[in-house]
Order: sequence, then C-alpha cells, then structure tokens
Amino acid sequence: MLEQKIFEDYKSAMREKNAVKTTVISSLRAQFKYAALDKKKDVLDDVECVGVIKKIIKQHQDSIEQFTKGNRMDLVQKEEDELIILKAYLPPE
Repeated sequence: MLEQKIFEDYKSAMREKNAVKTTVISSLRAQFKYAALDKKKDVLDDVECVGVIKKIIKQHQDSIEQFTKGNRMDLVQKEEDELIILKAYLPPE
C-alpha cells in the first residue's frame, strides 16, 4: 500500500537525517490524515493517496510559478526539490 511505503520512507529519511525529505513526507502524511478524516475513514486507499499527492504537487507548481515571477530563486529551488520527492510517489504515466 502506498501509505505504508510512504511511512517506511519517512522512517528511513529520519534515520538518514534528511531534513527536506522528512519534512515533505511528514506534511504528506498529515494531508493523508486530513483527507481520511474528511472521508470518515481510518486509512486511504492508493487511488485516494495519489489524488492527495497530485493536489499537493499542483500547489507546489503554483508556488514555483509565483516565486519565479517574484524573482525568488532560492524558494523556487526549495519547491522544486520538494516536488521531486512528491513525484516519486506517483505511478508512472
């Protein structure tokens, strides 16, 4: 299950002390919890998890666009790094 794989990756990122990956996955797991509460479920299935990930990716892409317009390349790079981590959890198209 995708949610379980993400949890395992979260534990691994914490062991490796990878701050960016830990933060991104922690935020992603929180979004899963919110989505599960909205749907009155304990755990989301893989399709619902992918939907949450796509929503977050869209938010990151919008942020990148806004930061680029504002000439904030430091924040653009941060968003792009987080986007790479998130896209790794999407199924291949």
